[in-house]
Amino acid sequence: MSIDETDRIIKLIKEAIKQNRSKREIIETFKDAGIITKNGNLKSPYKEIYIPSEK
Repeated sequence: MSIDETDRIIKLIKEAIKQNRSKREIIETFKDAGIITKNGNLKSPYKEIYIPSEK
């Protein structure tokens, strides 16, 4: 993953935290950004950096 891609992900996460959005809205943001599939699975290369936040 390039530095630009990492910076883009960090920016998306920071924006998601700032805005009071639902879990569904945040998931749609990650789908639109190409980070997760329509089924909610992480795409490559993001699978490598996944840290589970809930069970």
